[in-house]
Amino acid sequence: MLSEFQLLTLVVLFILLPSDAEAKTKIKKIPVEATGVAEVRSEAVNIALVEAIGMVNGKAISAQNELKSQLKTVSENNVKQNLSQKEINKRYKEATRGVVDSYQIINEAKDSRNRYVITVKAYIAKLELDKDGKRLRLAVLPFSNISQYANADGFKVNLAAALENKLVTSRKFMMLDREYQEQITQERGVAMTNPTSSIADLMKYGATVAADYIVTGEITDIDFGFQTKFFPVLSKKIKFPVGRSAVNLKIIDITTQQTKYSKNFIASFGFSDFKTLYGDGLAPNPEVAIAELTSIQIGNEILNSIYPTMVSAVNGKSITLNQGGDLIKKGAVYEVFKRGEKIYDPYTKESLGRDEHLIGTLKITRVNPKFSKAQWLDGNIDELTQSFKVGKFVIRKKYATANNNADVNTKKNIDNINKEISKEW
Repeated sequence: MLSEFQLLTLVVLFILLPSDAEAKTKIKKIPVEATGVAEVRSEAVNIALVEAIGMVNGKAISAQNELKSQLKTVSENNVKQNLSQKEINKRYKEATRGVVDSYQIINEAKDSRNRYVITVKAYIAKLELDKDGKRLRLAVLPFSNISQYANADGFKVNLAAALENKLVTSRKFMMLDREYQEQITQERGVAMTNPTSSIADLMKYGATVAADYIVTGEITDIDFGFQTKFFPVLSKKIKFPVGRSAVNLKIIDITTQQTKYSKNFIASFGFSDFKTLYGDGLAPNPEVAIAELTSIQIGNEILNSIYPTMVSAVNGKSITLNQGGDLIKKGAVYEVFKRGEKIYDPYTKESLGRDEHLIGTLKITRVNPKFSKAQWLDGNIDELTQSFKVGKFVIRKKYATANNNADVNTKKNIDNINKEISKEW
């Protein structure tokens, strides 16, 4: 059973947090002017303060009524004790757990009905999102499984985890955890009912987290095995892994429940894909390996659909890109496009994106967590250097990491093995 003091804490938080918020926040004191009207002077002050809180953090009638009741008790005690304004501010701050930091009466009058009309200037605490908190919020939910693969349940768990990791390291989204919600809720409950918690802590613990979009889908196929080839040059047989996956991906708008994006990903993976991922070591297990490779393909698709990688700086043939992390791979080749005018659907009038003009290719030379470096390979680099502007040039993968044609992969694998491998991989 919550005490009166704990109940007030939750009531105040309800006023403070009417909409979605998230973990990375800070508290700001917002100055506002508000007016209250009542037959009793102290009640007019309270009404003005509740109005000030509502102006900053939103209004909720039930919560306002509770707050008015609590403030009435404070104000009555103040009158009885003939306190100074400094002490009154302190008591109001304590009663609202810091929501009302301080206030002063800037105008006092009576209306035609002989009621008090009090205007106050109050400093109200507000939960502010930092720049990271303003990113698009995504949550990856568990994938369903209709494939016949024996360990598909393990694959779907690994795929969701790997995809979430790729989107986190892209640093373009705010990824919301959906796996440990019960534990998080329990810990927040303990913190919010702790009378020693500061207002800053309470506001953050009480923040309601909601995604803009959820990412989910259906696994329709997965397979994994080994191919064995005899190489005359080496006079031996070499075994290398191959695999495939098929995933029907959906991105759903939480507000409208509309499917904003849907695509069926079908991919085959050969020797070069596994070698890029694990070097000369074997994959830990098929479900992890195929999930990792599939997540790279899906993660790139999501990222490029919403935030395509841009050229952010040019120094001769050295190019800096605004994307790093796990979705950019050293050695990958990208095409560089110059963005043109926006294109609109003639029927719906919705934007279809921008016209793009291919000007050349580049190769990734270094990948950092926040950005990547690349070297210009071929094309019209003068068009890039002479008209460069941030946001004007976009890059798109030329050779996909996961090749959709296993036979083509096999031929490339044979060539690579003949040239580079002198032992079983």
